[in-house]
Amino acid sequence: MKVKALQPGFFGGARIREGQVFEVPAGTKGTWFLSVDEEVKAPAKAKAKDEPKTLSQIAKAPALGSADIA
Repeated sequence: MKVKALQPGFFGGARIREGQVFEVPAGTKGTWFLSVDEEVKAPAKAKAKDEPKTLSQIAKAPALGSADIA
């Protein structure tokens, strides 16, 4: 079974680097590699909020009162 390393590790006396595809016996389990068929897809990025990002933007923003805090 072909697997892809998610992080560095050792298998069969050899060093395996992150991203390397290598062969393991069927049924072998590990937390540091996944089957090539089960490869993890990157999660979608969250949209950026319209919040101030710099100190000057924060200073220009209207102040929040106690009623505005959720």
